[in-house]
Amino acid sequence: MRKKEHKQLDMAEELFIKPNLTLKNLIVLRSKQDYENNLKQSIPPNKKAKADLMLNAMWHLIRVYYSEWEKNGGDFPYKEWDSLYILMKRYSTLRYVAVQISYLASSAAYFCKETGNYSIAVKFYEISLLNPPHDPVMHFYRLNNYGFCLNFLKRFAAAEVVLRRADSLQIPRSEKCIFNILWKDLGVSLEHQGRYEEAAEYYLKAACRTGRRYGAVKHLDRLLQRVPSIKKIPEIEAWGLKFRKNVFEQYMFGFEIKS
Repeated sequence: MRKKEHKQLDMAEELFIKPNLTLKNLIVLRSKQDYENNLKQSIPPNKKAKADLMLNAMWHLIRVYYSEWEKNGGDFPYKEWDSLYILMKRYSTLRYVAVQISYLASSAAYFCKETGNYSIAVKFYEISLLNPPHDPVMHFYRLNNYGFCLNFLKRFAAAEVVLRRADSLQIPRSEKCIFNILWKDLGVSLEHQGRYEEAAEYYLKAACRTGRRYGAVKHLDRLLQRVPSIKKIPEIEAWGLKFRKNVFEQYMFGFEIKS
């Protein structure tokens, strides 16, 4: 695939992973039934026209299913999402649609994650990582979100492996703040494996940086209460009672937390 096409796909994925995304006002030019019929007619995608029809139908159905979930007050259409997953998995290694399917799977995974359906989100993330994006930030988010879902499914050892892969990526300096979220999630994985000191170190690492750190602060405070012996770690001991008494107020009022 040419560099220009990769860039277009990266932009498309970026558009649909924004946390404030809402599809309540989505204008669907065709009905769900039309898209589902198009998907059936495109199988097998042995010609370019059929492959394009399949990808287009998948693209729209992901958004239609999510829109229906919003309108129906959280009634998740498991059957429809599972059918979409089966098709994506079947053709995820097909050379001329593999990259596009990885992006569609990433969008589907994000929507499932946002609705709290982590088991099916994990399935879609596994497809999306068969062809990781060239953009390291996009790759980071796929891995981080995948690890986040694994944590919720109590697959903590698997989550650790995935999150450490994300931690090893070379991210542009301007985007380094995104590691706060990763380190917090990695701390969760380690804590639930009984590796409390390692978990505390990652929580502290995330809490000491600017950006989205409230989750790390909350997790570390809770861990210090559960396992008091962790306070003997030099970095945490230096914070002392200041951490317990003042860190939430400092965060809420916007002051800088200093280690």
